[in-house]
Amino acid sequence: MNRILTLIGMTVAFFLAELIAMNFFGRWFTPNLLILLVIFVDLHLGVRFGLFVAILAGILNDSFGNGIFGANIFAFVLCVYVTTLLRRYFFYDMEFGFLRILMACLMSFLNVFVVYLIFSLNRTFDFAQVLAFIVLPQVLSTTLVATVIFRILKRCVLKLSV
Repeated sequence: MNRILTLIGMTVAFFLAELIAMNFFGRWFTPNLLILLVIFVDLHLGVRFGLFVAILAGILNDSFGNGIFGANIFAFVLCVYVTTLLRRYFFYDMEFGFLRILMACLMSFLNVFVVYLIFSLNRTFDFAQVLAFIVLPQVLSTTLVATVIFRILKRCVLKLSV
């Protein structure tokens, strides 16, 4: 129960930090902190807790967003499953920093791509503009912030496990 409450608190804190970053830096440097939390929880605590955080993060994003409800939930859950498959079959040891950063980059791209693919079902988007102005800035900013966030989360996990 304590672990669940901690994960709920961390998810809400990351969501609020993402909102503050979006209001402070604008759309050009808005890292997707929730996908980093989902990846970290999935890698360190397992699939069940990763799915819990993914569904909670998706509900928060969909509730306060103006898109199709359920798009972020689906994208986060898909990222949990892809992260689990990649860890199980390709990246056996995720202790290397480069592999975690590569995983953050891949999952950030997958998350943004799936969300905007779902949004494009109702409207038509120019894919080149979506790629240039939405996907690339968010993937690059998430990848840049990933090392710091993973280091902070690892310290938090070590303190919580003692």
